[in-house]
Amino acid sequence: MEEEIKFYLKKIDWLLLLFLSGILLAGFLTVKSVSIIEGNSLANKQLLWYTIGFVFIFILFFLKDYRLLRKVVWWFYAFCIILLILVMVVSHGKVHRWIHLGFISIQPSEFTKLAIILALSDFFSRRIKERYTLQDIVLVGCILAIPLWLIKKQPDLGTAVLIAIVSATIIFFARLNLKTIIIIVTSIIIAFPVFYHSMLPYQRQRLEAFLHPDKYKQQGGYHINESKIAVGTGGKWGQGFKHGIQVHLRFLPESHTDFAFATFAEEWGFWGCCLLIACYLGIFWRGLSISKEAKDRFGVFLAFGITALLFWQTFINMIMVLGWAPVVGIPLPLVSYGGSSALVTLTSIGILLNIHKCHMETSSCLLE
Repeated sequence: MEEEIKFYLKKIDWLLLLFLSGILLAGFLTVKSVSIIEGNSLANKQLLWYTIGFVFIFILFFLKDYRLLRKVVWWFYAFCIILLILVMVVSHGKVHRWIHLGFISIQPSEFTKLAIILALSDFFSRRIKERYTLQDIVLVGCILAIPLWLIKKQPDLGTAVLIAIVSATIIFFARLNLKTIIIIVTSIIIAFPVFYHSMLPYQRQRLEAFLHPDKYKQQGGYHINESKIAVGTGGKWGQGFKHGIQVHLRFLPESHTDFAFATFAEEWGFWGCCLLIACYLGIFWRGLSISKEAKDRFGVFLAFGITALLFWQTFINMIMVLGWAPVVGIPLPLVSYGGSSALVTLTSIGILLNIHKCHMETSSCLLE
């Protein structure tokens, strides 16, 4: 038994878990601080989701081989589509993004992120080409079209845009021929005006507030202004745990969700933010390394896709909080409060750990 434990301990990516622990600590402290004004149960619920997420990490790590996931990829994809349709049916045309299951609520769009990464990884690993053509990208578009439309209809434009960006990153990673790249870029430029006019009034106002912050200071720009004040108030060392002025005087909206990074910045300051960003960079580094060492194309694309998701979600949230991008409903992974987001992120980490474990097992066999 002792030998078996040592055998598995050698295969764990301890650096990945170290960086993950730093982010989880930052997330718990942030939610705990906001719990003073939002309710003490907030931190307990987040801790519960972290615990459930670690159960998933444990299960996925001990999964014999991550390639077994290929057997359920399209079932999981279809299940997420059904959940998104269910949300639309329940909402009756109103804003609705969650399915309430008594004491917990789940957000299907969060699980759809992982479903699409799995689907694209399976697609590109089965359809092997040196350069992909427009015909291949049309097939990819068919995979993306229904979930993106359903998520945009909730409406959850931020998540839809995030999925589109992550998917585009995976597509370009797969390598396209020059003609296909030109057609895609041209199509995006042409489609942007249509996309803009399809946005809801409050969504357009957020974009206008970003472009003209002084004009919309008390409307669409309010969130950004208060967020920038909170970050600036943090200074070098921060106001201290549970002593954020903007947060605890309720000036900062969504202080535990979309603007959790502003809450953290105000209480822990510039150097605290540097440490948190270093943990995220460590996760991205390990994710790309695991993608590089994966033993098959499915593992390469899966690890890369997960890393791309974590990177873009982190990057977009942080630049939004700093006022460098329009306000969108994208949480900061494991720091913003949210059960579905935390569960999907920790599940993704579990997949990365399994890909690394399988690489270590292959390396051991080669040495023997």
